[in-house]
Amino acid sequence: MGEVFAKKTNSVCPSELNIEEFFLDLKGARTIPPAKIDPDRKPPAWLDFNLARRGQQFARNNLPSISISHMFGLASSPYTDGIDILLLSGNFSTPASATKRYTSTITEIITWYTDPFWESGSDGNITDIYKSLNRVRALHSALACAASKKISRGEILSDASEFSDYAPTAAWAAAKKDLNNSNIPPSQRGIAPSNEKIFNAVPFNQQILALIQFAFIGFPILFPERLGISCPNEDDLSAFNHLWAILGYLVGIEDKYNIALRPNLKSAREVYRGIFERYAIPSLFHAEKDAIFVADVTFQGLQGITSISPNILMYWTLKDILQIQATNTYKALTFTEKIISAAKDHVMFDVLKNPISRKLSTFFLLNTLLVVGKENFGPQYAKRFDSIKKSFGFSKGYEYFGRVVFGLVWLYKIILAAFIFVYKAF
Repeated sequence: MGEVFAKKTNSVCPSELNIEEFFLDLKGARTIPPAKIDPDRKPPAWLDFNLARRGQQFARNNLPSISISHMFGLASSPYTDGIDILLLSGNFSTPASATKRYTSTITEIITWYTDPFWESGSDGNITDIYKSLNRVRALHSALACAASKKISRGEILSDASEFSDYAPTAAWAAAKKDLNNSNIPPSQRGIAPSNEKIFNAVPFNQQILALIQFAFIGFPILFPERLGISCPNEDDLSAFNHLWAILGYLVGIEDKYNIALRPNLKSAREVYRGIFERYAIPSLFHAEKDAIFVADVTFQGLQGITSISPNILMYWTLKDILQIQATNTYKALTFTEKIISAAKDHVMFDVLKNPISRKLSTFFLLNTLLVVGKENFGPQYAKRFDSIKKSFGFSKGYEYFGRVVFGLVWLYKIILAAFIFVYKAF
């Protein structure tokens, strides 16, 4: 497949719309397909290469925190059009398949944070980021085609009743009770526009693409301190936001619906706050059985990469992102999960403030991803990490030290397990 890029449209872009006009347009965007291929492959006029590179550097400098924010984004995205496509893909039928899918997804995203835009590689061929985005667009096109064929036969893409007997691993009942008991206002408890029943929504429409974009960029811009992002300044956040405006463009979001394409960071925050309150939070109150199934399998799949359990991810989402009293969800945590949660609250973010420990944490994350990747895709997966390691500046010394840290973490797990065994025995 050739290089695929979003078509530059002549429609009004978000920077020229006020907030309410933008949200009115976004509400109706479920009927608008992804942007068409641009055969000229020219960068958009608004692209700033220096700002894009600075955004990538910010992501690399804060990769553990950025990765956590992406998990929170996925945990709070039970949107109907997205759930339909995920179920159709077949990649979320089991935790093992979800682990494989997200290992691939995370690898693609890290590539986006390391490779140059619109610049040829050293061998004169297209860069890894082009290849990565081509793979994403090809996957989207194949799924959109399959979904359209199913719709044309009068079939529905997913039926929530099929999952009525599913028993989730995560404490969804406790989380729902915490949501209902929270101080979240009634205005944020209704049905989100993304979850309203309509019959002419198209696969990978502009609304769901924008909401997926929010899942990756929204929380670092809205809540950097809650994610342990070290000393964020407005220029770095603006650069990271611009990076995601480019990525949104490259996966088929029209300028008009590109939520990161705002005139300044203040305006971007207003849009992200609006999506958070009008889409993300309401969708959690009205998650259907199929959405709960996908989210639960997603949580288990992410656990295969991060070792963060579904209950912990659920608890952190409620406590740190929604900032509600998640008393019932906390009670559902095991003793081990409570210790891990306490370590995150009192240790992890302090660790991430130190440049050296942050880099070691980044190495640990990449090393874990490499191990899981080789388990799922074979030894050839390691070849993709050569350029990634170079981009992160990992020398042999860092690798050896990182392996020592990796071993110490496992020693900690063994000691913790022994402590829990003794605690329960007596």
